[in-house]
Amino acid sequence: METDLPITLNIKGLFEANDKSSAFLISKLEAWLNFKALGANWYGDETLVVNIDFTILPESQFMDLQLDTADNWIPINLPGLTAVYNHDMSKQHFSCMVMFSNDELSEAMKDGSKVESTFQLKLAAAANVLATYYHLPAL
Repeated sequence: METDLPITLNIKGLFEANDKSSAFLISKLEAWLNFKALGANWYGDETLVVNIDFTILPESQFMDLQLDTADNWIPINLPGLTAVYNHDMSKQHFSCMVMFSNDELSEAMKDGSKVESTFQLKLAAAANVLATYYHLPAL
């Protein structure tokens, strides 16, 4: 039986389609997020499991997003983190789109070893913002 993870990750427009290295990185980041959440006891109350679908986009695609106003998208503008999210309280579900800036992309192209840690920092920061809705501890 396959069970969906509470936190999922998609990265659009940054990697080539069907690139195995990129797919591995995405899977690794998704697992990292879920293990961090488990370690922070986000899943201690089985009646209150928060689901988050993250999508990371390059700056140009993020800025061109056409968001449905009926979904009540809320911006996050913190140092190092630009994102938007919506929250379906009835399902304890968030959809969150995170921007990977042109400057971050340039840095990643110079030193590929920083890509994973940059994504981790962004995703943890975004998850921590969303966690406040349910008084969950920071990752």
